[in-house]
Amino acid sequence: MKILKKILIFTLRYSGFPLFVKYFIRRNKVTIVYYHDIDEVSFQRQIDFISKRYSFITVDDLCAYLYKETEKLPHNPILITFDDGHIGNYKLLEVIKRYNFKPTIFLTTDYINSNKPFWFKLPFKSHSEKEKLKKCTEESRISYLKEVYSKEINEYVEQALSWNQVSEMKDYFNFHSHTHQHPCLPNCGKEYIEEELKVSKTIIEDQTQKSVYAIAYPNGDYSEQVISSAKDIGYKLGFTGKHGFASKKNNPLEIPRLSMNDTKNFNEFVLRLSGAWYLIKKIKI
Repeated sequence: MKILKKILIFTLRYSGFPLFVKYFIRRNKVTIVYYHDIDEVSFQRQIDFISKRYSFITVDDLCAYLYKETEKLPHNPILITFDDGHIGNYKLLEVIKRYNFKPTIFLTTDYINSNKPFWFKLPFKSHSEKEKLKKCTEESRISYLKEVYSKEINEYVEQALSWNQVSEMKDYFNFHSHTHQHPCLPNCGKEYIEEELKVSKTIIEDQTQKSVYAIAYPNGDYSEQVISSAKDIGYKLGFTGKHGFASKKNNPLEIPRLSMNDTKNFNEFVLRLSGAWYLIKKIKI
């Protein structure tokens, strides 16, 4: 089955479909991709590919464009982002310097300088168990994890960046918010949402001495209440898990992105980058 999947991905990459998406769907739009914890070798190869076909922009460039403070962006603009703030992101620093672009990392502040494992990386018994936890209330999720995975939670695991690493990286990355504890925001009450958004924003600003005005919603999930709270607290940009390309027609607090899924399969990466991957998902490859 894996071999058949690879053959299908290879065929789709060279079918001309990615070019169709590029010229007829992505045209005059901004590509925003997101990673989590990709390895350095795969990232180097992917960035080399991107650098020859796109123009790197920063989150500041995107903000100015969406708020019409600037009329134009470079040809084929692309913004590279990372969710969570994994310690592995530190290893990508040399690639960033080599290609001279400035990605954004959305930090989950409660995990920084702690031994807490990211809750979504615990050794769940099945994928469905994890997905159910994303849909239940925050109180229920925390209670369940403490009861079922207390041993794993209390084990020494260093998964997030440290503030010393953030300090070393801040000239090469922009740092913005991914909340404080990575809750599923639509399942939370208004006060809890506001606390998560405020705390993470304040901590990152204190640590980096730079303004935090962008939020990537955990799991890409959001609601009208989440958007309203983010706006009230001072966020100007909100990045979602909804796939697509950004344009001035977007609500700046509801920006679509393309997931690279930290894939090591280069043909899959090309399909994801073009946007074609999401149009062919219905055939369940």
